[in-house]
Amino acid sequence: MLWAVARKNAELDREIHSDPRRFTNIDRQNSGAVLGIHSRTLCESAPSFMLRLKQCSIAFLLILAFWFSQITDALAEPKTCRIGTYVTTLRDLEPTTKAFGADFWIWSVCPSKELDPIKNIEFVNATKIERMYNSVTERKDKIGNFQAQDKVYWAQEKIKATVAHPWDVRNYPFDRHTLKIHLEESTFDTSAFVYTPDTKNSSYRENMQIEGWRITGFQISPKTTVYESTFGDPELTTGKSEYSGMEIEIKVQRYKVMTFLKVTAGVYAAALITLLSFYFNTAESGFTTSRLSLLSTALFATLVNMRGIENILGRTEQLTLVDKIHITTLVYIFCAVAIAIYSRWLVEHKCADRAIRFDRQLCMPLFSVSFAIANILLIVQANLMG
Repeated sequence: MLWAVARKNAELDREIHSDPRRFTNIDRQNSGAVLGIHSRTLCESAPSFMLRLKQCSIAFLLILAFWFSQITDALAEPKTCRIGTYVTTLRDLEPTTKAFGADFWIWSVCPSKELDPIKNIEFVNATKIERMYNSVTERKDKIGNFQAQDKVYWAQEKIKATVAHPWDVRNYPFDRHTLKIHLEESTFDTSAFVYTPDTKNSSYRENMQIEGWRITGFQISPKTTVYESTFGDPELTTGKSEYSGMEIEIKVQRYKVMTFLKVTAGVYAAALITLLSFYFNTAESGFTTSRLSLLSTALFATLVNMRGIENILGRTEQLTLVDKIHITTLVYIFCAVAIAIYSRWLVEHKCADRAIRFDRQLCMPLFSVSFAIANILLIVQANLMG
């Protein structure tokens, strides 16, 4: 259509240039026809252009809305509650049980009533749990736990727990331990809900009495656990899942050594008996027999005392300070037996005076000094390492 209009205009131009006078006599209907063609062409093309513009605008808005929704989902933060604890009692701190007992209050402050982390909480490393005094109360948020939130929901519960703990008694009785209670959300993963530890209000009862122990530190900290499973959650596609949690850490140190003295009294008595055996005169055959019998008794007493340690420290594959002291004593007893046999050999080779000097002037001082130094070094090392 536009091409026909252009051709008509070209013919009109040629006529005007060939005879300008005829310009005034040109059929005005032709001009009207030309203008009509222009107007009709524009009118026919306008609705089609507006329709396409409208379609493009709608498509652009849909793409923009989808992109914005994806960005919003990616930037959306998970819901959270403040979680805190107050430890009232520590009990049964016994290595033989491979556990310890704790009584504590736990609370949550949430922006909505639908969130209930206390109900969903899991005590991961606890072997026994007793829950008491559960309550949920609506409170005014005067301290500003959550922005633009006038009211919050405060839940609390008292817990009596027995918690598994791998006691490290290598440095007993100078051992120091960090007792841990691991709490974890059991329902929602970290994309939906996370813990915010209430470090300001969490603490422990300072006048708590723990026989033989004192508390040297306390803290709570967030802890996220990653599992190599989605536990069947159809919304998770990565093959893994993460759950928010919190860890309560209580540092304790043993301060009474009376039990240590009771445990080592037998082995030190055996060491003293071994030391006294050097006074026996091996020139007499009867004394040699008595000397060896005394050393055998010391050896037996050390072994029996060593077995009794398990009743206090429990069975362990670790080499403890008490084990090292007993092993050192056993080595010295065997050395004393070898010295007694050598002294008898000197007597039989007509060197009785030399045997007495060897026992009393050389071996006994060397035995006592070296044994004392070895024990001091072992104890100092254990005290430093804790």
